[in-house]
Amino acid sequence: MPTVDITIRNNIHPIACDDGQESHLRLLSSALTKRVDGLSHHFAKASDLTLVILTALMLEDELMEIRKQQKQLSLNIAPAAKPIPDTKATDAAIVQTIETISEYVEQLANRIEKS
Repeated sequence: MPTVDITIRNNIHPIACDDGQESHLRLLSSALTKRVDGLSHHFAKASDLTLVILTALMLEDELMEIRKQQKQLSLNIAPAAKPIPDTKATDAAIVQTIETISEYVEQLANRIEKS
């Protein structure tokens, strides 16, 4: 299992990862470092550990908000319609409806042509 040395606030941390995930871990480390460094400007006297904890709390808050929005979106999706039973009567009704719509569209087309 490969190990990647990531640096956060001038501290090197060897982190193990799965094969092939090294560049992804470096990308995550870079994003985390930017967040921690951004907080350090607002909390100049905070320790490195406190900055990392604050960053983790902010990330958790973002994650909770995303989950809440995802849940809200899933509640707004209408349930799937029940399948139409496969019967001759239903098939005939569908054919009749399509024919009616087709006739209506033809009438509209004729009106447009005459205009």
